[in-house]
Amino acid sequence: MTLGFEEFAGRTSDEVPLAAQLAAHYDTPHHIRRVSREEFEQDLPAILAAMDQPSIDGVNTWFVAKAARELGWKVALSGLGGDELFGGYPSFRDVPRWVRWLSWAQHVPRAAESAGKLVGKLMSHPKAQGMMRFGGTWPGAYFLKRGLFMPWELAEAAPSWLPADPDALAESLQQLERLLIPDPGSDHARVSVMESGGYMRNQLLRDSDWSTMAHSIELRVPLVDVELVGRLGPRAAPRLGEKPKSALETAPARPLPVNVSNRPKTGFETPIKHWLGDGGSVGHEPWARTWSRQIARTYLPTVQRDAAQNPRIRVTHLQRRAIHGHYSVERLFDDVRHELRTDDAVEIRLRLNDYPSRGVLPRLADAWRAAREKSDLVHVTGDVHYLAWWTNPRRTVLTVLDCVTLHRLRGWRRALFKWLWYDLPVRRAGVVTVISDFTRRELIAETGCDPERVKVIYPHLSDEFTPMPQAFSTSGVRILQIGTTPNKNIERLMQAVAGMPVTLVVVGRLSETQRALAKSYDLDLISLVDLNREQLLAEYREADIVTLISTYEGFGLPIIEAQAIGRPVVTSTVCSMPEVAGEGGITVDPTDVAAIRVALQRLIDDADHRKAVINAGILNVERFRLPVIAGSYRKCYQRLANPARAA
Repeated sequence: MTLGFEEFAGRTSDEVPLAAQLAAHYDTPHHIRRVSREEFEQDLPAILAAMDQPSIDGVNTWFVAKAARELGWKVALSGLGGDELFGGYPSFRDVPRWVRWLSWAQHVPRAAESAGKLVGKLMSHPKAQGMMRFGGTWPGAYFLKRGLFMPWELAEAAPSWLPADPDALAESLQQLERLLIPDPGSDHARVSVMESGGYMRNQLLRDSDWSTMAHSIELRVPLVDVELVGRLGPRAAPRLGEKPKSALETAPARPLPVNVSNRPKTGFETPIKHWLGDGGSVGHEPWARTWSRQIARTYLPTVQRDAAQNPRIRVTHLQRRAIHGHYSVERLFDDVRHELRTDDAVEIRLRLNDYPSRGVLPRLADAWRAAREKSDLVHVTGDVHYLAWWTNPRRTVLTVLDCVTLHRLRGWRRALFKWLWYDLPVRRAGVVTVISDFTRRELIAETGCDPERVKVIYPHLSDEFTPMPQAFSTSGVRILQIGTTPNKNIERLMQAVAGMPVTLVVVGRLSETQRALAKSYDLDLISLVDLNREQLLAEYREADIVTLISTYEGFGLPIIEAQAIGRPVVTSTVCSMPEVAGEGGITVDPTDVAAIRVALQRLIDDADHRKAVINAGILNVERFRLPVIAGSYRKCYQRLANPARAA
């Protein structure tokens, strides 16, 4: 079935003639459905009502689904995912080119910004100014390709009741950056990952869902399949000199007609730019920007009315610049923001530091900027406590993850660090959240702060961690250890398992000393580094037992991740770990090698004991689910907000 439009007749965008040729070539029934401007205008109110969020896409799929319903069809197949996998978008050409040309700009950001402003004045294209700022990094170049507006354009156009957000892109750019860890390994793979995890996931799949469900059509997307992508992904990139999607083109047993395979690529278009009038533009503005403004005007009155009738607490999350390989803070608060994105009580925006957390002057600059933040509340989200130095205590939330650095420092360095990193920030916060009761007790003891101001809000468990039963083989037990830093106590774990018929899988980079120790014990050792979330989840699935027998933890996330998967956990009797493990973990003295060995051996030998530990762990993790944790942050903001607004 093919959509036909009068506006495309005789043009390359008209797919009807070629579709009819293909149908005849493959002896396939073919239906042509004509859509007019009048039908579009008649359906537009229903299209906008069916959208679950504003989008400039989905109109094409709406009319396909409508036509399918008219034919009495119940299910339709979509080729969505093909361009993302096989490199069918111009982004596969442009994004790598921009990164190569402009990578220098990220090393001299001020000069690049000035150059960008100059280019913006000389050129009429709205993205010209953004080329220098964003084009030199993979996430930035991808945004530049896909974005309709630059952040400063949105800030200038924002209504008075909506605070301009110069960092509107920060969260999205961080999410794109995390998609690229570990590095996919090639230009094609990097763009493919961003297209799949960005445009396809956040727009195309959503738009396909609402537009087909509105007509009771079940849409299936066979090219968006984990196993297919896993098998074809490494081979999907076109070879040198090949056209994009050549692998799809050569797949049919009966080859495509030559004139079809040689035609230039066209997207699945509708003539909205013609239906909008004035050739689809306002002045020199591209039609997609014009269409997006019309969509925004449709939604704006509802948003304004809701904002006036139900004012939400405006919270700004102040967050560090991401550190390669360390994303626990970012992941925690990314998920909280996502969970509360449609909440009636709070509205959260992200503001990243201008500078990495290094040196005196950069920290002072970011702290001064934090003090000038105009939201109802500011929340310093951990690891950058100095941002609270000059904030208003009546509207400041500070998250403290642990006090571990205080255990490493001595003398005047400890005293100075404690004052700047703990005493002063805690004094400037109306509410301090900590990730365990152990950290709460430690913080109160170190700073002498009012215990009533310190609230425990645990880190949450990600939704992908769900029970995954696995047969337990006592002859080839696989023990998973997360982390290799000194507090992880891996040396005693190695000593404990020496001589046992187990495989020790360690996630984290081993030191030369640790490698030598493992060799001296003749351990069956597997060392894994730079795992992404999917790979880490796979290791949890493969494990029989998980260990976190640390000498210090502020929380101990691997404990509840393992419990949620349905794996028994051996952890420590110290710090936060008994609190986190609850009744669902085996706790041992981390300095007692014999006790560690006995605990592991009993889990291997005693099936009833092992089953009881697993079942208790699955029950334990329910208190760490995201809705529970996000709700705790909501209550925290609500408790602080009324005094803040009254002031």
